[in-house]
Amino acid sequence: MLIVVRHGSTPLNEGGNGNGEDGGEKLRGWLPIPLDLKGMRQAKEVAARLKAIGNVKTIFCSDLPRAVQTAHEIASVKGMVITPGEDLRDWNYGDYAGQSVKKTLPILDSYMAVPTRKTPNGESFQSFLDRAMPFIKKHVESSEIAIAVTHNRTVTLVQALLESKGKKPDMDSFKQKGPLDPGEYFIIKSDWTVFKPK
Repeated sequence: MLIVVRHGSTPLNEGGNGNGEDGGEKLRGWLPIPLDLKGMRQAKEVAARLKAIGNVKTIFCSDLPRAVQTAHEIASVKGMVITPGEDLRDWNYGDYAGQSVKKTLPILDSYMAVPTRKTPNGESFQSFLDRAMPFIKKHVESSEIAIAVTHNRTVTLVQALLESKGKKPDMDSFKQKGPLDPGEYFIIKSDWTVFKPK
Protein backbone atom coordinates (compact mmCIF):
# COMPACT_ATOMS: atom_id res chain seq x y z
CA MET A 1 0.00 0.00 0.00
CA LEU A 2 1.32 3.42 -0.94
CA ILE A 3 0.32 6.75 0.56
CA VAL A 4 1.09 9.27 -2.18
CA VAL A 5 1.68 12.87 -1.05
CA ARG A 6 2.09 15.86 -3.32
CA HIS A 7 4.65 18.28 -1.89
CA GLY A 8 3.55 21.71 -0.66
CA SER A 9 3.36 24.75 -2.90
CA THR A 10 6.28 26.78 -4.23
CA PRO A 11 6.50 30.26 -5.75
CA LEU A 12 6.19 28.67 -9.21
CA ASN A 13 2.99 26.79 -8.28
CA GLU A 14 1.39 30.12 -7.50
CA GLY A 15 2.80 31.80 -10.60
CA GLY A 16 5.56 34.24 -11.27
CA ASN A 17 9.24 34.08 -10.45
CA GLY A 18 8.96 34.71 -6.74
CA ASN A 19 9.21 38.50 -7.22
CA GLY A 20 5.58 39.08 -8.17
CA GLU A 21 6.46 39.31 -11.88
CA ASP A 22 5.28 37.35 -14.90
CA GLY A 23 2.13 35.84 -13.35
CA GLY A 24 0.86 32.35 -14.06
CA GLU A 25 1.88 28.88 -12.94
CA LYS A 26 5.30 27.73 -14.15
CA LEU A 27 6.65 24.24 -14.85
CA ARG A 28 8.87 23.07 -12.01
CA GLY A 29 10.37 19.83 -13.31
CA TRP A 30 13.85 19.29 -11.87
CA LEU A 31 14.34 22.90 -10.76
CA PRO A 32 15.62 22.91 -7.14
CA ILE A 33 12.80 25.11 -5.84
CA PRO A 34 12.00 25.20 -2.10
CA LEU A 35 8.56 25.47 -0.55
CA ASP A 36 7.10 28.92 -0.07
CA LEU A 37 5.45 29.93 3.22
CA LYS A 38 2.11 28.46 2.13
CA GLY A 39 3.88 25.24 1.15
CA MET A 40 5.58 25.01 4.56
CA ARG A 41 2.18 25.33 6.21
CA GLN A 42 0.73 22.67 3.89
CA ALA A 43 3.63 20.33 4.73
CA LYS A 44 2.92 20.69 8.46
CA GLU A 45 -0.80 20.14 7.88
CA VAL A 46 -0.36 16.95 5.84
CA ALA A 47 2.15 15.69 8.42
CA ALA A 48 -0.42 16.20 11.17
CA ARG A 49 -3.03 14.29 9.13
CA LEU A 50 -0.66 11.37 8.49
CA LYS A 51 0.56 11.13 12.08
CA ALA A 52 -2.22 8.73 13.12
CA ILE A 53 -1.62 6.25 10.29
CA GLY A 54 0.24 3.35 11.88
CA ASN A 55 2.57 0.64 10.56
CA VAL A 56 4.31 2.89 8.02
CA LYS A 57 7.63 1.21 7.22
CA THR A 58 9.31 3.80 5.02
CA ILE A 59 8.96 7.41 3.92
CA PHE A 60 10.28 7.84 0.39
CA CYS A 61 10.56 11.17 -1.39
CA SER A 62 11.92 12.83 -4.47
CA ASP A 63 15.36 14.26 -3.75
CA LEU A 64 14.33 17.74 -4.93
CA PRO A 65 14.16 20.35 -2.11
CA ARG A 66 10.39 20.92 -2.08
CA ALA A 67 9.66 17.20 -1.71
CA VAL A 68 12.43 16.71 0.86
CA GLN A 69 11.08 19.60 2.95
CA THR A 70 7.56 18.15 2.89
CA ALA A 71 8.83 14.65 3.71
CA HIS A 72 10.89 15.96 6.65
CA GLU A 73 7.73 17.39 8.24
CA ILE A 74 6.01 14.01 7.91
CA ALA A 75 9.06 12.13 9.19
CA SER A 76 9.39 14.41 12.21
CA VAL A 77 5.84 13.70 13.46
CA LYS A 78 6.23 9.96 12.82
CA GLY A 79 9.70 9.66 14.37
CA MET A 80 11.16 8.30 11.13
CA VAL A 81 13.87 9.17 8.63
CA ILE A 82 13.29 9.81 4.95
CA THR A 83 14.69 7.94 1.95
CA PRO A 84 15.17 10.45 -0.89
CA GLY A 85 15.86 9.41 -4.49
CA GLU A 86 15.47 10.22 -8.18
CA ASP A 87 12.73 7.64 -8.85
CA LEU A 88 10.09 10.02 -7.50
CA ARG A 89 11.34 13.11 -9.33
CA ASP A 90 9.07 14.95 -11.71
CA TRP A 91 9.50 14.58 -15.48
CA ASN A 92 12.66 16.47 -16.46
CA TYR A 93 11.31 19.15 -18.78
CA GLY A 94 14.79 20.48 -19.50
CA ASP A 95 14.67 23.94 -21.09
CA TYR A 96 10.89 24.14 -20.60
CA ALA A 97 11.25 24.24 -16.79
CA GLY A 98 10.38 27.66 -15.44
CA GLN A 99 8.15 28.46 -18.42
CA SER A 100 4.40 29.02 -18.37
CA VAL A 101 2.38 25.84 -17.81
CA LYS A 102 -0.41 27.16 -20.02
CA LYS A 103 1.93 27.85 -22.94
CA THR A 104 3.98 24.66 -22.70
CA LEU A 105 1.25 22.02 -22.15
CA PRO A 106 0.58 21.64 -25.91
CA ILE A 107 4.34 21.25 -26.46
CA LEU A 108 4.59 18.60 -23.75
CA ASP A 109 1.64 16.75 -25.32
CA SER A 110 3.73 16.43 -28.49
CA TYR A 111 6.56 14.84 -26.47
CA MET A 112 4.10 12.39 -24.92
CA ALA A 113 2.87 11.49 -28.41
CA VAL A 114 6.45 10.52 -29.34
CA PRO A 115 7.54 9.22 -25.92
CA THR A 116 11.17 8.46 -26.82
CA ARG A 117 11.90 12.04 -27.94
CA LYS A 118 13.84 13.96 -25.28
CA THR A 119 12.96 17.47 -24.20
CA PRO A 120 15.87 19.89 -24.86
CA ASN A 121 18.42 19.29 -22.06
CA GLY A 122 15.86 17.09 -20.29
CA GLU A 123 14.53 13.56 -20.62
CA SER A 124 12.00 11.74 -22.75
CA PHE A 125 8.54 10.97 -21.43
CA GLN A 126 9.43 7.28 -21.74
CA SER A 127 12.47 7.80 -19.52
CA PHE A 128 10.20 9.37 -16.89
CA LEU A 129 7.83 6.40 -17.10
CA ASP A 130 10.69 3.88 -16.95
CA ARG A 131 12.02 5.59 -13.83
CA ALA A 132 8.78 6.13 -11.91
CA MET A 133 6.51 3.21 -12.83
CA PRO A 134 8.56 0.34 -11.34
CA PHE A 135 8.82 2.21 -8.03
CA ILE A 136 5.08 2.94 -7.95
CA LYS A 137 4.06 -0.61 -8.88
CA LYS A 138 6.44 -2.22 -6.38
CA HIS A 139 5.27 -0.15 -3.44
CA VAL A 140 1.54 -0.11 -4.24
CA GLU A 141 1.52 -3.91 -4.46
CA SER A 142 3.65 -4.40 -1.35
CA SER A 143 2.07 -5.72 1.84
CA GLU A 144 3.97 -3.01 3.74
CA ILE A 145 2.76 0.57 4.03
CA ALA A 146 5.00 3.27 2.61
CA ILE A 147 4.65 7.01 2.11
CA ALA A 148 5.91 8.61 -1.12
CA VAL A 149 6.28 12.40 -1.31
CA THR A 150 6.46 13.46 -4.92
CA HIS A 151 5.38 15.91 -7.63
CA ASN A 152 2.24 16.66 -9.63
CA ARG A 153 3.30 14.71 -12.74
CA THR A 154 4.17 11.64 -10.69
CA VAL A 155 0.91 11.85 -8.74
CA THR A 156 -0.94 12.12 -12.06
CA LEU A 157 0.96 9.06 -13.31
CA VAL A 158 -0.30 7.11 -10.29
CA GLN A 159 -3.85 8.18 -11.15
CA ALA A 160 -3.32 7.15 -14.79
CA LEU A 161 -2.16 3.67 -13.71
CA LEU A 162 -5.25 2.85 -11.61
CA GLU A 163 -7.49 1.41 -14.32
CA SER A 164 -4.83 -1.00 -15.64
CA LYS A 165 -3.65 -1.85 -12.11
CA GLY A 166 -0.14 -0.59 -12.78
CA LYS A 167 0.39 -2.06 -16.23
CA LYS A 168 0.02 0.93 -18.57
CA PRO A 169 -0.89 4.57 -17.93
CA ASP A 170 -4.14 5.83 -19.41
CA MET A 171 -2.95 8.81 -21.43
CA ASP A 172 -6.32 10.58 -21.34
CA SER A 173 -6.17 10.50 -17.52
CA PHE A 174 -2.56 11.63 -17.62
CA LYS A 175 -3.45 14.76 -19.59
CA GLN A 176 -6.12 15.84 -17.11
CA LYS A 177 -5.52 18.15 -14.17
CA GLY A 178 -3.61 16.37 -11.42
CA PRO A 179 -5.80 14.67 -8.80
CA LEU A 180 -4.09 16.31 -5.80
CA ASP A 181 -3.47 19.93 -4.89
CA PRO A 182 -0.18 20.79 -3.16
CA GLY A 183 -0.05 19.27 0.32
CA GLU A 184 -2.79 16.67 -0.33
CA TYR A 185 -2.54 12.89 -0.38
CA PHE A 186 -4.36 9.75 -1.40
CA ILE A 187 -3.91 6.09 -0.52
CA ILE A 188 -3.45 3.44 -3.19
CA LYS A 189 -4.25 0.01 -1.79
CA SER A 190 -2.45 -3.11 -2.97
CA ASP A 191 -5.39 -4.04 -5.24
CA TRP A 192 -5.06 -0.62 -6.95
CA THR A 193 -8.17 0.89 -5.40
CA VAL A 194 -7.83 4.47 -4.25
CA PHE A 195 -8.95 6.22 -1.09
CA LYS A 196 -8.79 10.02 -0.99
CA PRO A 197 -9.38 11.48 2.49
CA LYS A 198 -11.69 14.47 2.72
